[in-house]
Amino acid sequence: MTQRTTVSDIAGRLDALVPPALAEEWDNVGLQVGTPEAPVERLGVTLEVTEQGIQQAKALGVGLLVTHHPLILGGLHRVLRRERVGRLLYSLMEADMALYSAHTNLDASPLGPSAVLARQLELEEVDVMAPVRDLLKLTVFVPEDSLETVRRALGDAGAGHIGAYSHCTFSVLGTGNFLPSEDTSPYIGERGEVNAVSEARLETIIPRHQQSSLLHALFDAHPYEEPAYDLYPLANARALGMGRIGNLPHPMSLGDLVKTLARITGSDDLRYVGDEDARVQRVALVCGAGAKMWPNCLQRGAEVMVSGDISYHVAEDLLAEGLLAIDPGHAGSEAPFLGDYVAAIAEDFERAALHCEVLSMEEKVDPWKRADKG
Repeated sequence: MTQRTTVSDIAGRLDALVPPALAEEWDNVGLQVGTPEAPVERLGVTLEVTEQGIQQAKALGVGLLVTHHPLILGGLHRVLRRERVGRLLYSLMEADMALYSAHTNLDASPLGPSAVLARQLELEEVDVMAPVRDLLKLTVFVPEDSLETVRRALGDAGAGHIGAYSHCTFSVLGTGNFLPSEDTSPYIGERGEVNAVSEARLETIIPRHQQSSLLHALFDAHPYEEPAYDLYPLANARALGMGRIGNLPHPMSLGDLVKTLARITGSDDLRYVGDEDARVQRVALVCGAGAKMWPNCLQRGAEVMVSGDISYHVAEDLLAEGLLAIDPGHAGSEAPFLGDYVAAIAEDFERAALHCEVLSMEEKVDPWKRADKG
């Protein structure tokens, strides 16, 4: 008999694939609606929660909807049917459908919109525009028979995330020496004697802002009364963070880059700032509402910035500073990444032997309508 897959099983896999620890502090990611124990046979992935999307998902037998934009964000004070969020929450619950969101944590990951668009444009020498929060190296000494328990506990709590990989650790066996005092209760060894025991040196990386919660996980899993551990700041570059910057394989005109992005994004309302004959090669990608990062793009030597939601006044600033820009719209700049995200989820489920079909819920989510000039 095939073991059923639950909402909780899926949320755990999605958390491991794109760690919530990568999200901005103001964001709200992870499981937002649903019963953790409920079975799920089909999962749908889309950018936004809409009534049309919920009904489409319901017709397809989707039990959990995965979105990029969170439905609940900035505090929820009431749930009323006359308000958009309230109506959608009622629809989800009436359809017995769970909701999971991966937002700025996904933006910061190799599966996010900017990283995927960088690959689709075949950018070279790609770097992160705004690296994620500081990392620390955690080193802890563990008795050999407890190594896997502690390793798993740290990984499940969010340690060891490198790119699209989780639970990354290194360990080496050695000999630990200690002398327990008479008022201790040592897990190994005798009080009042110098003991030599087989221990492993276990190393992993942790986000600095998660230090407290991860140390709690370590202390809960470690068998010693007083675990020996060290924390070191890391100065090496990260492959995680907001935005991407890189070089096109060959210089091209702004006009040609506009056409390329129109094809990739499918945007029917793509705008640009600058002379279409200008030659460009160094491209900054800050998909979604990333226009506020334009000074960072300029500082990093970008010749053109690609982002959604570029305002009139920001466009004026860009012109004044000589930074070209292309705006495919908020949804247009993000939509191309969904295929890669869906494929990554499906591959992860297969590796984990999770029995759940993954569907791409393709729909237009841009709220703007365009007037017919004719």
